[in-house]
Amino acid sequence: MKIIKSLMLTFGLCSLIAQAVGAANVLETVSLTVTSISQNTNATSNATTTNVPPPVIATHDTADFLTRLAVDEQLDSNWPSNSFPIGTQLAIVPNSGNPHLAAVLGTNILVDLSDVITLSTDNIQVVSGTQTLQTGLASPSTKSVQVVRFSFDDRDLGNPNSSLHFSLRGIFTETTIDSTPKNGVYTEVHIGKMTNANGDGTLNNVPFICTGSVSSKGKAVLPAVF
Repeated sequence: MKIIKSLMLTFGLCSLIAQAVGAANVLETVSLTVTSISQNTNATSNATTTNVPPPVIATHDTADFLTRLAVDEQLDSNWPSNSFPIGTQLAIVPNSGNPHLAAVLGTNILVDLSDVITLSTDNIQVVSGTQTLQTGLASPSTKSVQVVRFSFDDRDLGNPNSSLHFSLRGIFTETTIDSTPKNGVYTEVHIGKMTNANGDGTLNNVPFICTGSVSSKGKAVLPAVF
């Protein structure tokens, strides 16, 4: 009996981890905020002291990155214009368990952005919550915690607004909520957040350190195939 219980617990945990990784089933829109901190070069000196002003601080949001990414993708011959349509969002898109970032308008994928901006995860994942073994769905919710790195690099594309490279690393927490299947379908919701992320990079070869946050959300009606 103990062996059977142990096997059931092991199976349940593996299934729970698999579902957490399987967050790629749902397209998730992403909000990204990055604050860069770079050296102020306007120092002054006299015979006795050197005065260095406070660092140069700049904050950029998702809209700023999408504006830049449109130019990058045009330069890389992946997009016909130097701008995206009004309403375009940054999103994590399902891709056979290996999610990638794209520009989307509604549920339409405009262009894959993985040539410039990527996300990667560390191997260790901590999961919790309740899952129904018969269906594999959250009952009602599960949570996964994992170290995630967002990387941006357009140094090879010749962006006229400068070359940018940075990575942002932090703990990403994602909650999955599943409804009870009805009439052959169920609703799945994902809510993710990474706060107090940090990293470094360069802008036109000028180094900076950075902090930031990332949030994601997605909802989809999926077929209840078990």
